[in-house]
Amino acid sequence: MRRSATVDEVFDLADRVGRRPVGNLRKLNAGFYRLRFQRNSEMRTHPETFATRNAAEGTLWTMGVEGRADCVHDRRFRALVLLATFASLRWGEVSALRRTDVDLDAGTVRVRAAFIERSTGGLVLGPPKSKAGRRFVGIPKVIVPALREHLNTYVKDEPDALGRETIKARVGNHPLTWAFVCGAGDGNRTRAVSLGIG
Repeated sequence: MRRSATVDEVFDLADRVGRRPVGNLRKLNAGFYRLRFQRNSEMRTHPETFATRNAAEGTLWTMGVEGRADCVHDRRFRALVLLATFASLRWGEVSALRRTDVDLDAGTVRVRAAFIERSTGGLVLGPPKSKAGRRFVGIPKVIVPALREHLNTYVKDEPDALGRETIKARVGNHPLTWAFVCGAGDGNRTRAVSLGIG
């Protein structure tokens, strides 16, 4: 039987998502990989070389988790994890949320659209899969401060704000375009972000 995460573990995960260690890899002539990482704002070279890119990346991530490498943190993903977990929303539903869909005073989220992945790999915004998919979902008070912080920090103060700039990412096997994490942008920029979950 699979164990459920505690509330504290979900908040910890929400804080870790979007955290990336600062470093880079270079393939050497001999076929090995050299790892450089940042520690206390200074770039350093790892004393070992690595046979594969995956081994070097894994070491960099471990160093970030253990505090041996500096990390940058994009907190926009925190709201995604909290809404997906506590409101039981699918990634496509969270992706399509607009400011008008989130009522923090009432403690509800209105689901009226979702991003759906096409067989060609593209994403399309449309209605939920069924009539039952259009719904109001209650959100617990414990996540309201985090959602309020997200809306105040990353989202324009316009009713339909959220749908302009997107972040492309992969969560497991799901490509994700999530306007909600970004707020508004110029409509033309797309930034590639990979999430280090798990």
